[in-house]
Amino acid sequence: MKTIPLAAAVLVASAGIAFAADLPIRSAPPPAPYSAAPAFTWSGFYVGLNAGGAWNARAGRNFCVDPAGVLDGPNCQKLPAGENGSPRVDGVFGGVQLGYNAQFGRIVAGIEGDLQIGSIKGSKTINGPFGFYGGPGVAVPAGVVSTHLSMNTFGTLRARLGYTVTDNTLLYATGGLIAANIKTRSLFSTPNTSAVYESGSKTNTKAGWTAGVGIEHYFTHHLSGKVEALYYDLGSVVSYGYAPVNGQGYSHNQRFETRGALVRVGLNYKFGG
Repeated sequence: MKTIPLAAAVLVASAGIAFAADLPIRSAPPPAPYSAAPAFTWSGFYVGLNAGGAWNARAGRNFCVDPAGVLDGPNCQKLPAGENGSPRVDGVFGGVQLGYNAQFGRIVAGIEGDLQIGSIKGSKTINGPFGFYGGPGVAVPAGVVSTHLSMNTFGTLRARLGYTVTDNTLLYATGGLIAANIKTRSLFSTPNTSAVYESGSKTNTKAGWTAGVGIEHYFTHHLSGKVEALYYDLGSVVSYGYAPVNGQGYSHNQRFETRGALVRVGLNYKFGG
């Protein structure tokens, strides 16, 4: 009699297994689609800060115009051989820049402007006695020549063209315009005399050209650092000093050549991207 319940149990279990086999198989949900990081691009506007140092070439000439209007006339005093009267000018500066880049494959083209302020200056004093252009002998009492040049504010507007050696590292050349506020002063004097010598002092806003090279690297999609070296040429500035001696006017003057180099480092923040 026990065989009947056992057979029923076997029959029920078999039916359950068959029913389960007919049920649809549920699979795990597919993973969410992969979202890749956006590709890096140099294109876009940027702003930044920079700081560096500048050097001006010791170039120029000290010259005299005698009462007859003759340049370096025979009675004009001259500086020692090899001395041009120009001071050594150097110093530090800092400022801001604003620019825009457009990327075309591995090529990046752009434009950048900057404004700088700092302390770039130099002075020089040359003690006599000095000789004459017209022959032997020296002027007594001994004269003194002093000169000064400063370029404490300037700015540039430049094009940039570079090649991306890696996706976020750019080697570039740059060139364009530079403008600066130039202050010059020259004075020729003879101490312990009754002669009055007027200092030649002048402030000029000079414009010229600049060109150089640099390297820039983006640490993130927005923040980059750069190192840049530029050569600049702002032409010449002449400081005129009038010296009335014994009722006659000698003009002792200094021509400064305002050209040199600057090196700076900077940080940029790029918008968008």
